[in-house]
Amino acid sequence: MPDDKPTNEIDPAGKEAVKGGTDDKEDISELDKLKTSNDEIEKELIRGRELRAEGQKLEAEKMLGGHTVAGQEAEKPKEETPKEYSDRVMKNEVKND
Repeated sequence: MPDDKPTNEIDPAGKEAVKGGTDDKEDISELDKLKTSNDEIEKELIRGRELRAEGQKLEAEKMLGGHTVAGQEAEKPKEETPKEYSDRVMKNEVKND
């Protein structure tokens, strides 16, 4: 007595194949769902590539515009005058080195 239920077998390519059964419409529907899902994933990958390229372009413009810290000299501390130094000494704010 043959079963009407599909049997799952592994084909030589390593993919699971559904053999037997009478659910052709259901199989096609699943295939359409997978294709739709695959198309959506592909669109998201393309969008991700576009965003990455846009980000790289913005970073390059930022670098060319002089908004990076590379090559900039650190601000030198202000030299204090003898009067300012004596005021600090009188206030006992001098650190012993």
